[in-house]
Amino acid sequence: MAAKLYLVDGSSILFRAFFAIAHLSTHDGRPTNAIFGTLKMAEKILKDYAPKYIAFVFDTPAPTFRHKLYDAYKANRPKMPSDMAVQIASAKEIISKMGVPILEMEGYEADDLIATYAREATEKGFEVTVISSDKDLMQLVGEHVTLRDRK
Repeated sequence: MAAKLYLVDGSSILFRAFFAIAHLSTHDGRPTNAIFGTLKMAEKILKDYAPKYIAFVFDTPAPTFRHKLYDAYKANRPKMPSDMAVQIASAKEIISKMGVPILEMEGYEADDLIATYAREATEKGFEVTVISSDKDLMQLVGEHVTLRDRK
C-alpha cells in the first residue's frame, strides 16, 4: 500500500471559516472566528484521516509571479478584510504547534505549491489527497491524486 500525503489548502479553509462563523472574538474584541473555524477543521481532518504525512499550505501576502506577468491579475478581487488578515498568523502558529507543517513561499499561491508537492509526491509513489474548496485544483485529480471538499 502506498503512503498517503494530505495537502490542505489552509488559505481556502481560513477564508471559508471567516465568513461561516460571524462575530466571534476575545474579551477585548480581537476577532477569532477564522482561527476557530480553521482549527476545528484541522482537528476534524486529523481525527478523520489520522494522516502520517500532512501539511497545511497557505498563500502569502506578497505578489505572485502572475502579478509580475500581468498587472491586472486579480485586480477585481476585493481586498482581504482586515479582521480576517489579523487572524492568519495565529491560525498558522496554532496549526504548527499541533505538529502540522505549514508550507508557504513568497511569489506563489497555495494552489501552485499544492500542485507542485502533489506531482513530486506521486512521482515518489505517494497517494495524495488534496483538501480544498478551490475548484481550480480539480485539474490535479488523477489516478494518484484525489480532491476532497470539507464542507
